[in-house]
Amino acid sequence: MKSRTPLPEAFVRKNFESNSDLCYFRINGGSEPIVVNMPAFMMRRLLRLGQAFSLHNLKCLEPDVKVAIGSYELPNLLRELNQLLEWVKEPETTKHVSRLIEAIASAGDPKACFITVASGA
Repeated sequence: MKSRTPLPEAFVRKNFESNSDLCYFRINGGSEPIVVNMPAFMMRRLLRLGQAFSLHNLKCLEPDVKVAIGSYELPNLLRELNQLLEWVKEPETTKHVSRLIEAIASAGDPKACFITVASGA
């Protein structure tokens, strides 16, 4: 896998929870951040689906990483999540992916948003 550029420590302290075991997507850019907690098994499922379908943003969700998805990548992430809804008809996956899509849509202007993702341990 391609190496990642480490996130600056100040950015990590400001945009991520201190508990490294949590799995969540934090949508920033609205008046308040929107946090969508995700069970660890679903984060692993999203990673595996991302790998299986070559979905760039989802296959980066390896265990115990912190990822920032900028406004320029947000349309791609939404496209990947919507593709999963079309391709994968599992109720649990549909529930969590739909909840994430709704949270992103409610955050406001996508050009002003960025998402931080913690995939737990």
